[in-house]
Amino acid sequence: MDIRNATSLETGVTLGPGPEGRPGVSVIVKGTFAIPEETGARAPLADEQLPLWEEDLHFDGDTSASVQFEADTAPYKPAADIVLVGHAYAPNGRPTPRVDVLLRVGPHKHILRIVGDRQWTFPSRMLMKPLLSEPQPFTTMPLRYERAFGGRDQVGAGYCEANPLGQGFIAAKARDAVHEKPLPNIEDPYQPITAWNDRPRPVGFGFYGKTWAPRSAFRGTEAGLAAPDPVLGLPSDFTPKFFNGAHPDLQVPGYLQGDEKVELFNLTPNGPCAFHLPGITPEVRLTLHEQRAAAAEEAALHVLHGALDTLVLLPDEHRGYVVWRFWHPLPQRYEDVEDVAYVTVRLCA
Repeated sequence: MDIRNATSLETGVTLGPGPEGRPGVSVIVKGTFAIPEETGARAPLADEQLPLWEEDLHFDGDTSASVQFEADTAPYKPAADIVLVGHAYAPNGRPTPRVDVLLRVGPHKHILRIVGDRQWTFPSRMLMKPLLSEPQPFTTMPLRYERAFGGRDQVGAGYCEANPLGQGFIAAKARDAVHEKPLPNIEDPYQPITAWNDRPRPVGFGFYGKTWAPRSAFRGTEAGLAAPDPVLGLPSDFTPKFFNGAHPDLQVPGYLQGDEKVELFNLTPNGPCAFHLPGITPEVRLTLHEQRAAAAEEAALHVLHGALDTLVLLPDEHRGYVVWRFWHPLPQRYEDVEDVAYVTVRLCA
């Protein structure tokens, strides 16, 4: 297969399920942009383009840690993912015990409350109601699911299915399980923890774990794996919603347009940030071997309709990236990307 890329963007091709689980070929186009310094300006394409991630990349290269960047190779996403990888910052760099951070992309707004380090305490062995310690002031806070609600309780023999890496989960009220147990730094401002047995939904801006609830339910069951799809080998009850990797609150129906205004509050060290996405539109054409042999080259080409289904913001690095996916159904006889003769990618004027 030949990819004729007339752009500076990164491209790739994969096979996989599309709408309704139908097998197809997906052309993936990834563009890295620079976050402009001028407020309200349009983000230009970056001189250095990030590669297509072919596998999940974990923080610090530790596979037991949360995912920093999810692989770009999903063939299809039924909704758009909005993700931010970075830190929360205290306003003006002054230590604070708590701060709200806001991420807005077009009409989609998401607010998190960031709280300094704190823990459950038993003031005395006579008092069996644990109290929350006062949060410690901070200037920066990593936005990782390790600091969101969740985790494991070894004493109570339980764990949080929605985020086993987090902190604050208590399975049973026992002094050894609760005393000095850290609480989450990242909370939903409308659902803060107030009691030891509160179990709020974990919240965050990063990529959500593939084995965490509710995402894990879309992978399919053992029964579905016993009778897999004959072409793709996936469980028969697999659903493409599994490919959406953003936090469930940041999965956007209807996709993105690519020119949305982005606003960040307390997510950069230099105060509020506002800019527009690049507003570019790739054009992708595809032809199959059989069609190429049967007709003239131009007549054999399919102009594919794509969707901007991934936005990842990296404000600490003053850049971000967007990913388009151009999925096209294939007859059952096509079972390998080499059955595609060539793909042409260019930017629309």
